[in-house]
Amino acid sequence: MILNRRVFLPVLLLFCLATLANAQRGARTKLQSLDALTSEATQVVRGHVISARVEPHPSFSNLMTVVVTFQVDKTLKGEAGRKLQFRQFVWDIRDFKDEAIYRRGEQMLLLLGPNSQYGLRSPVGLGQGRFRISKDAAGQETAVNESGNVGLFNSSTARTSAMQAKLSTRSSQMVKENLGGPMRLDDLESVVQSFVKNPPARSAQ
Repeated sequence: MILNRRVFLPVLLLFCLATLANAQRGARTKLQSLDALTSEATQVVRGHVISARVEPHPSFSNLMTVVVTFQVDKTLKGEAGRKLQFRQFVWDIRDFKDEAIYRRGEQMLLLLGPNSQYGLRSPVGLGQGRFRISKDAAGQETAVNESGNVGLFNSSTARTSAMQAKLSTRSSQMVKENLGGPMRLDDLESVVQSFVKNPPARSAQ
């Protein structure tokens, strides 16, 4: 039996997205180094979430999405106005609630990939390209992604290139020893900007 094209494409899309969702929640997504994430991103912006609402995809009613409106305070890669909006597939049933993934007012650094042909967009590397910003006990702004910053400097070339940026002692140690954990926001931005300006040559990790 030949499936109607209008039926087949949404089913295929749903299957692919479900496979990726399992990979994310099952922690089987391959960790990417920060140079790879920066290279893959078409936009890198820092700011805060203005709003987030969960709703069905306008063309595929069986696909749930979250529409995020983001206030841009700083652009590190690509071009962006003061605000941007994107629609992201909701990967897990636990996220079927407004602000379950993006909370209004939350400060973030986002490494965003391109828009798909279905109008969907998300941070690169799934949650690896979404850094939540907070302050540590000393009042210093730090950023950490959904992988706890683990593997950001797996690449030897990324470590070498990152060390050329002016980093704090703690961040230099994180880079040199490829450690996870929150990283000073200004240091993280400096490294990302250095990768944007001078992309490291890719090497085996």
